[in-house]
Amino acid sequence: MFFYLTQYSLISLLGLVEPRRINNYVYKALYLILFFTVGLRYEVGGDWGTYLDNYRKFSLESFGLEDLIIREPGWLFFTYISKLISQNEIWPLNLMCAGIFLIGIDSICRSTNRKYLALAICYPILIVLVGMGYTRQSVALGFYLLSLKYLDDNKLKFLLFTILAFIFHNTSIILSFIIYIFTNKNKLTIIKSIILITVIYLAITYTSLYEHFYNMTNEYLILAGYQAVGAIPRGIPIAIAALGFLLLPKYIDSAINFNSNVLVIAISIFIIMIFIGSYTALDRIYLYLSPIYILFFSNLGVDKETYSNFLYELIVYIIFLIYLIIWFSFGINYLFWEPYDNYLFH
Repeated sequence: MFFYLTQYSLISLLGLVEPRRINNYVYKALYLILFFTVGLRYEVGGDWGTYLDNYRKFSLESFGLEDLIIREPGWLFFTYISKLISQNEIWPLNLMCAGIFLIGIDSICRSTNRKYLALAICYPILIVLVGMGYTRQSVALGFYLLSLKYLDDNKLKFLLFTILAFIFHNTSIILSFIIYIFTNKNKLTIIKSIILITVIYLAITYTSLYEHFYNMTNEYLILAGYQAVGAIPRGIPIAIAALGFLLLPKYIDSAINFNSNVLVIAISIFIIMIFIGSYTALDRIYLYLSPIYILFFSNLGVDKETYSNFLYELIVYIIFLIYLIIWFSFGINYLFWEPYDNYLFH
Protein backbone atom coordinates (compact mmCIF):
# COMPACT_ATOMS: atom_id res chain seq x y z
CA MET A 1 0.00 0.00 0.00
CA PHE A 2 2.90 2.34 0.78
CA PHE A 3 3.88 2.60 -2.88
CA TYR A 4 0.41 3.68 -3.99
CA LEU A 5 0.00 6.07 -1.07
CA THR A 6 3.31 7.70 -1.99
CA GLN A 7 2.20 8.33 -5.56
CA TYR A 8 -1.18 9.63 -4.46
CA SER A 9 0.46 11.93 -1.91
CA LEU A 10 2.79 13.31 -4.57
CA ILE A 11 -0.17 14.16 -6.83
CA SER A 12 -2.03 15.74 -3.90
CA LEU A 13 0.89 17.86 -2.75
CA LEU A 14 1.49 19.18 -6.25
CA GLY A 15 -2.20 20.01 -6.50
CA LEU A 16 -2.37 21.79 -3.15
CA VAL A 17 0.59 23.96 -4.08
CA GLU A 18 -0.51 26.81 -6.33
CA PRO A 19 -0.63 24.97 -9.70
CA ARG A 20 0.37 28.09 -11.62
CA ARG A 21 3.73 28.04 -9.86
CA ILE A 22 4.43 24.52 -11.05
CA ASN A 23 6.26 24.16 -14.33
CA ASN A 24 4.35 22.23 -16.99
CA TYR A 25 7.29 19.85 -17.26
CA VAL A 26 6.58 18.70 -13.71
CA TYR A 27 3.05 17.77 -14.75
CA LYS A 28 4.39 15.84 -17.74
CA ALA A 29 7.00 14.11 -15.56
CA LEU A 30 4.20 13.00 -13.27
CA TYR A 31 2.47 11.29 -16.18
CA LEU A 32 5.75 9.73 -17.25
CA ILE A 33 6.05 8.17 -13.79
CA LEU A 34 2.50 6.84 -14.05
CA PHE A 35 3.23 5.55 -17.55
CA PHE A 36 6.08 3.36 -16.34
CA THR A 37 4.17 2.44 -13.18
CA VAL A 38 1.20 1.09 -15.12
CA GLY A 39 2.98 -0.09 -18.26
CA LEU A 40 5.93 -1.88 -16.66
CA ARG A 41 4.11 -3.41 -13.69
CA TYR A 42 5.19 -6.97 -12.92
CA GLU A 43 2.76 -9.54 -11.48
CA VAL A 44 0.40 -6.75 -10.44
CA GLY A 45 -3.36 -6.78 -11.01
CA GLY A 46 -6.23 -9.20 -10.57
CA ASP A 47 -6.02 -10.67 -14.10
CA TRP A 48 -2.25 -10.64 -14.45
CA GLY A 49 -1.97 -14.44 -14.69
CA THR A 50 -4.77 -14.72 -17.25
CA TYR A 51 -3.39 -11.95 -19.46
CA LEU A 52 0.14 -13.39 -19.33
CA ASP A 53 -1.06 -16.92 -20.08
CA ASN A 54 -3.12 -15.78 -23.08
CA TYR A 55 -0.23 -13.65 -24.28
CA ARG A 56 2.20 -16.55 -24.25
CA LYS A 57 -0.29 -18.79 -26.07
CA PHE A 58 -0.70 -16.23 -28.84
CA SER A 59 1.00 -17.51 -31.98
CA LEU A 60 2.53 -15.21 -34.58
CA GLU A 61 2.49 -18.02 -37.14
CA SER A 62 -1.25 -18.64 -36.89
CA PHE A 63 -2.18 -14.96 -36.75
CA GLY A 64 -4.03 -13.79 -39.85
CA LEU A 65 -6.58 -11.38 -41.29
CA GLU A 66 -9.46 -13.35 -39.78
CA ASP A 67 -8.06 -12.70 -36.30
CA LEU A 68 -8.34 -8.96 -36.90
CA ILE A 69 -12.06 -9.34 -37.56
CA ILE A 70 -13.20 -11.54 -34.71
CA ARG A 71 -13.39 -10.57 -31.04
CA GLU A 72 -11.40 -7.42 -30.23
CA PRO A 73 -9.24 -6.82 -33.33
CA GLY A 74 -7.47 -3.80 -31.82
CA TRP A 75 -6.34 -5.84 -28.84
CA LEU A 76 -5.16 -8.69 -31.05
CA PHE A 77 -3.24 -6.27 -33.28
CA PHE A 78 -1.51 -4.76 -30.22
CA THR A 79 -0.70 -8.28 -29.05
CA TYR A 80 0.80 -9.10 -32.45
CA ILE A 81 3.03 -5.99 -32.35
CA SER A 82 4.06 -6.77 -28.78
CA LYS A 83 5.00 -10.36 -29.65
CA LEU A 84 7.38 -9.04 -32.29
CA ILE A 85 9.24 -7.31 -29.46
CA SER A 86 8.99 -9.93 -26.71
CA GLN A 87 7.75 -13.51 -27.06
CA ASN A 88 7.20 -14.33 -23.40
CA GLU A 89 7.03 -11.07 -21.45
CA ILE A 90 3.95 -8.88 -21.67
CA TRP A 91 5.53 -5.50 -20.91
CA PRO A 92 5.44 -4.12 -24.53
CA LEU A 93 1.68 -4.75 -24.69
CA ASN A 94 1.12 -3.18 -21.29
CA LEU A 95 3.18 -0.15 -22.23
CA MET A 96 1.13 0.49 -25.38
CA CYS A 97 -2.10 0.11 -23.43
CA ALA A 98 -0.88 2.35 -20.62
CA GLY A 99 0.10 5.05 -23.09
CA ILE A 100 -3.36 5.29 -24.66
CA PHE A 101 -5.09 4.97 -21.31
CA LEU A 102 -3.08 7.79 -19.71
CA ILE A 103 -3.46 10.05 -22.75
CA GLY A 104 -7.20 9.68 -22.22
CA ILE A 105 -6.84 10.42 -18.51
CA ASP A 106 -4.75 13.49 -19.30
CA SER A 107 -7.37 14.68 -21.79
CA ILE A 108 -10.21 14.59 -19.27
CA CYS A 109 -8.04 16.11 -16.51
CA ARG A 110 -6.95 19.04 -18.69
CA SER A 111 -10.59 19.77 -19.49
CA THR A 112 -11.25 20.54 -15.81
CA ASN A 113 -10.46 23.61 -13.73
CA ARG A 114 -8.23 21.60 -11.39
CA LYS A 115 -6.17 19.10 -13.36
CA TYR A 116 -4.14 17.84 -10.38
CA LEU A 117 -7.28 17.29 -8.33
CA ALA A 118 -8.84 15.49 -11.30
CA LEU A 119 -5.78 13.25 -11.57
CA ALA A 120 -5.95 12.43 -7.85
CA ILE A 121 -9.64 11.59 -8.26
CA CYS A 122 -8.73 9.23 -11.12
CA TYR A 123 -5.94 7.52 -9.22
CA PRO A 124 -7.67 5.03 -6.86
CA ILE A 125 -10.33 3.66 -9.21
CA LEU A 126 -9.20 4.30 -12.77
CA ILE A 127 -5.40 4.25 -12.61
CA VAL A 128 -4.84 1.62 -9.92
CA LEU A 129 -7.83 -0.69 -10.40
CA VAL A 130 -8.67 -0.30 -14.09
CA GLY A 131 -5.28 0.67 -15.53
CA MET A 132 -3.45 -2.12 -13.68
CA GLY A 133 -6.28 -4.64 -13.65
CA TYR A 134 -8.60 -4.36 -16.66
CA THR A 135 -5.92 -3.86 -19.29
CA ARG A 136 -8.11 -4.32 -22.37
CA GLN A 137 -10.87 -2.10 -21.07
CA SER A 138 -8.36 0.54 -19.99
CA VAL A 139 -7.48 1.08 -23.66
CA ALA A 140 -11.14 1.38 -24.61
CA LEU A 141 -11.66 3.78 -21.72
CA GLY A 142 -8.68 5.84 -22.88
CA PHE A 143 -10.17 6.23 -26.36
CA TYR A 144 -13.56 6.99 -24.81
CA LEU A 145 -12.12 9.80 -22.68
CA LEU A 146 -10.36 11.19 -25.75
CA SER A 147 -13.63 11.15 -27.68
CA LEU A 148 -15.29 13.47 -25.16
CA LYS A 149 -12.86 16.19 -26.22
CA TYR A 150 -14.47 16.23 -29.66
CA LEU A 151 -18.07 15.79 -28.54
CA ASP A 152 -19.17 19.24 -29.71
CA ASP A 153 -16.47 20.36 -32.13
CA ASN A 154 -15.57 17.42 -34.35
CA LYS A 155 -18.12 14.64 -34.75
CA LEU A 156 -15.89 12.70 -37.15
CA LYS A 157 -13.08 12.38 -34.60
CA PHE A 158 -15.67 11.62 -31.94
CA LEU A 159 -16.98 8.72 -34.01
CA LEU A 160 -13.43 7.56 -34.83
CA PHE A 161 -12.47 7.27 -31.15
CA THR A 162 -15.77 5.49 -30.49
CA ILE A 163 -14.86 2.84 -33.07
CA LEU A 164 -11.33 2.51 -31.66
CA ALA A 165 -12.78 1.95 -28.19
CA PHE A 166 -15.14 -0.72 -29.55
CA ILE A 167 -12.42 -2.76 -31.27
CA PHE A 168 -10.51 -3.03 -28.01
CA HIS A 169 -13.40 -3.97 -25.73
CA ASN A 170 -16.88 -5.03 -26.80
CA THR A 171 -18.56 -3.56 -23.70
CA SER A 172 -17.75 -0.09 -25.01
CA ILE A 173 -20.66 -0.52 -27.44
CA ILE A 174 -22.63 1.20 -24.66
CA LEU A 175 -20.64 4.27 -25.65
CA SER A 176 -22.70 4.42 -28.84
CA PHE A 177 -25.87 4.96 -26.88
CA ILE A 178 -24.19 7.45 -24.56
CA ILE A 179 -23.11 9.41 -27.66
CA TYR A 180 -26.69 9.64 -28.79
CA ILE A 181 -27.88 10.93 -25.40
CA PHE A 182 -24.94 13.31 -24.94
CA THR A 183 -25.37 14.97 -28.31
CA ASN A 184 -28.00 17.65 -28.77
CA LYS A 185 -27.20 18.38 -32.41
CA ASN A 186 -27.17 16.08 -35.44
CA LYS A 187 -28.28 13.12 -33.34
CA LEU A 188 -29.81 11.30 -36.29
CA THR A 189 -26.63 11.42 -38.40
CA ILE A 190 -24.41 10.07 -35.63
CA ILE A 191 -26.77 7.33 -34.53
CA LYS A 192 -27.22 6.18 -38.14
CA SER A 193 -23.44 6.02 -38.58
CA ILE A 194 -23.00 4.00 -35.40
CA ILE A 195 -25.81 1.61 -36.28
CA LEU A 196 -24.43 1.14 -39.80
CA ILE A 197 -20.91 0.36 -38.58
CA THR A 198 -22.22 -1.99 -35.90
CA VAL A 199 -24.46 -3.87 -38.33
CA ILE A 200 -21.64 -4.29 -40.86
CA TYR A 201 -19.25 -5.49 -38.16
CA LEU A 202 -21.73 -8.01 -36.76
CA ALA A 203 -22.82 -9.21 -40.22
CA ILE A 204 -19.26 -9.98 -41.28
CA THR A 205 -18.29 -11.69 -38.05
CA TYR A 206 -21.55 -13.34 -36.94
CA THR A 207 -20.31 -16.93 -37.19
CA SER A 208 -17.03 -16.24 -35.44
CA LEU A 209 -18.55 -13.97 -32.80
CA TYR A 210 -21.41 -16.26 -31.80
CA GLU A 211 -19.33 -18.51 -29.57
CA HIS A 212 -17.41 -15.55 -28.14
CA PHE A 213 -20.55 -13.62 -27.20
CA TYR A 214 -22.11 -16.78 -25.76
CA ASN A 215 -19.08 -17.36 -23.54
CA MET A 216 -18.89 -13.71 -22.53
CA THR A 217 -22.60 -13.65 -21.62
CA ASN A 218 -22.27 -16.89 -19.71
CA GLU A 219 -19.30 -15.59 -17.74
CA TYR A 220 -20.56 -12.07 -17.06
CA LEU A 221 -24.27 -12.67 -16.49
CA ILE A 222 -24.82 -16.28 -15.45
CA LEU A 223 -21.91 -17.56 -13.43
CA ALA A 224 -22.13 -16.38 -9.82
CA GLY A 225 -18.36 -16.20 -9.71
CA TYR A 226 -18.45 -13.21 -12.03
CA GLN A 227 -20.33 -10.96 -9.65
CA ALA A 228 -18.25 -7.80 -9.34
CA VAL A 229 -18.20 -7.42 -5.57
CA GLY A 230 -16.36 -4.10 -5.83
CA ALA A 231 -18.86 -2.56 -8.23
CA ILE A 232 -20.93 -0.86 -5.53
CA PRO A 233 -17.99 0.98 -3.89
CA ARG A 234 -16.70 1.97 -7.34
CA GLY A 235 -20.15 3.18 -8.32
CA ILE A 236 -20.76 5.40 -5.28
CA PRO A 237 -18.72 8.41 -6.56
CA ILE A 238 -20.45 8.22 -9.95
CA ALA A 239 -23.94 8.09 -8.46
CA ILE A 240 -23.23 10.95 -6.05
CA ALA A 241 -21.73 13.08 -8.83
CA ALA A 242 -24.67 12.37 -11.16
CA LEU A 243 -27.06 13.50 -8.44
CA GLY A 244 -24.85 16.54 -7.85
CA PHE A 245 -24.97 17.53 -11.52
CA LEU A 246 -28.77 17.36 -11.38
CA LEU A 247 -29.16 19.31 -8.14
CA LEU A 248 -26.26 21.79 -8.28
CA PRO A 249 -25.78 22.80 -11.92
CA LYS A 250 -25.13 26.47 -11.05
CA TYR A 251 -22.13 25.55 -8.88
CA ILE A 252 -20.36 23.48 -11.52
CA ASP A 253 -18.13 25.14 -14.09
CA SER A 254 -17.51 22.23 -16.45
CA ALA A 255 -16.33 22.27 -20.05
CA ILE A 256 -18.35 19.09 -20.61
CA ASN A 257 -21.97 19.18 -19.47
CA PHE A 258 -24.04 16.04 -19.23
CA ASN A 259 -27.53 15.60 -20.57
CA SER A 260 -29.95 14.94 -17.71
CA ASN A 261 -30.87 11.60 -19.32
CA VAL A 262 -27.30 10.39 -18.90
CA LEU A 263 -27.29 11.40 -15.25
CA VAL A 264 -30.56 9.58 -14.61
CA ILE A 265 -29.15 6.49 -16.35
CA ALA A 266 -26.05 6.63 -14.12
CA ILE A 267 -28.17 6.76 -10.97
CA SER A 268 -30.52 4.04 -12.27
CA ILE A 269 -27.72 1.58 -13.05
CA PHE A 270 -26.31 2.10 -9.57
CA ILE A 271 -29.70 1.36 -8.00
CA ILE A 272 -30.02 -1.76 -10.18
CA MET A 273 -26.61 -2.99 -8.98
CA ILE A 274 -27.72 -2.53 -5.37
CA PHE A 275 -31.05 -4.34 -5.60
CA ILE A 276 -30.53 -6.85 -8.44
CA GLY A 277 -26.84 -7.61 -8.40
CA SER A 278 -23.50 -6.07 -9.28
CA TYR A 279 -22.78 -8.26 -12.28
CA THR A 280 -19.46 -7.82 -14.00
CA ALA A 281 -21.20 -6.68 -17.20
CA LEU A 282 -22.90 -3.80 -15.37
CA ASP A 283 -19.66 -2.94 -13.59
CA ARG A 284 -17.70 -2.77 -16.85
CA ILE A 285 -20.38 -0.64 -18.51
CA TYR A 286 -20.60 1.66 -15.50
CA LEU A 287 -16.91 2.49 -15.82
CA TYR A 288 -17.69 4.46 -18.98
CA LEU A 289 -19.70 6.85 -16.80
CA SER A 290 -16.58 7.68 -14.77
CA PRO A 291 -16.17 11.14 -16.39
CA ILE A 292 -19.26 12.20 -14.43
CA TYR A 293 -17.52 12.01 -11.07
CA ILE A 294 -14.18 13.26 -12.38
CA LEU A 295 -15.76 16.41 -13.83
CA PHE A 296 -18.12 16.97 -10.92
CA PHE A 297 -15.63 16.87 -8.06
CA SER A 298 -12.89 18.72 -9.94
CA ASN A 299 -15.19 21.52 -11.15
CA LEU A 300 -17.51 21.99 -8.18
CA GLY A 301 -17.40 25.31 -6.37
CA VAL A 302 -14.65 26.98 -8.36
CA ASP A 303 -14.44 30.22 -6.39
CA LYS A 304 -12.23 33.29 -6.52
CA GLU A 305 -11.61 33.00 -2.80
CA THR A 306 -8.33 31.13 -2.47
CA TYR A 307 -9.05 29.81 1.01
CA SER A 308 -12.43 28.33 0.03
CA ASN A 309 -10.86 26.58 -2.93
CA PHE A 310 -7.98 25.24 -0.87
CA LEU A 311 -10.30 23.88 1.83
CA TYR A 312 -12.59 22.20 -0.70
CA GLU A 313 -9.68 20.64 -2.58
CA LEU A 314 -8.12 19.41 0.66
CA ILE A 315 -11.39 17.68 1.62
CA VAL A 316 -11.64 15.97 -1.79
CA TYR A 317 -8.00 14.84 -1.63
CA ILE A 318 -8.63 13.36 1.82
CA ILE A 319 -11.84 11.61 0.72
CA PHE A 320 -10.15 9.80 -2.15
CA LEU A 321 -7.13 9.05 0.04
CA ILE A 322 -9.48 7.34 2.48
CA TYR A 323 -11.06 5.53 -0.47
CA LEU A 324 -7.62 4.22 -1.49
CA ILE A 325 -6.75 3.16 2.09
CA ILE A 326 -10.07 1.37 2.62
CA TRP A 327 -9.69 -0.60 -0.60
CA PHE A 328 -6.16 -1.73 0.26
CA SER A 329 -7.28 -2.59 3.79
CA PHE A 330 -10.57 -4.38 3.16
CA GLY A 331 -10.78 -5.08 -0.58
CA ILE A 332 -11.21 -8.75 -1.46
CA ASN A 333 -8.64 -8.75 -4.28
CA TYR A 334 -6.21 -6.10 -3.08
CA LEU A 335 -3.47 -8.71 -2.57
CA PHE A 336 -3.13 -8.97 -6.36
CA TRP A 337 -1.81 -5.39 -6.28
CA GLU A 338 0.53 -5.99 -3.35
CA PRO A 339 3.42 -5.62 -3.22
CA TYR A 340 3.94 -3.46 -6.28
CA ASP A 341 6.68 -4.75 -8.56
CA ASN A 342 8.11 -3.51 -11.86
CA TYR A 343 9.88 -5.04 -14.85
CA LEU A 344 12.71 -2.56 -14.32
CA PHE A 345 13.66 -4.55 -11.24
CA HIS A 346 13.87 -7.87 -13.14
